Amino acid sequence: MELESKTNFKLGKIVEVHWVDACARGGWDDPEFYEDLSPVQVRTAGYQLKRNKECITIASTESIDNSINQAISIPIAWCKKIKVIRK
Repeated sequence: MELESKTNFKLGKIVEVHWVDACARGGWDDPEFYEDLSPVQVRTAGYQLKRNKECITIASTESIDNSINQAISIPIAWCKKIKVIRK
């Protein structure tokens, strides 16, 4: 299979987001099982699709026909740092 050499990708800005995510466990257990349950610090990187006062939305993959895959919208209130990797 030969790949096209076109580079018509439209997404350009790449960001790394450091944020805090909710953590959950399920099932019937003693309350002590949940005592150490707390939010988890994570980071996500990808192409920035939008950013406003409520959220930042990024996608991990873009195809040459401008379809995207694996997008996530993270509430700004959960973000600790947003670093621009490429403008």
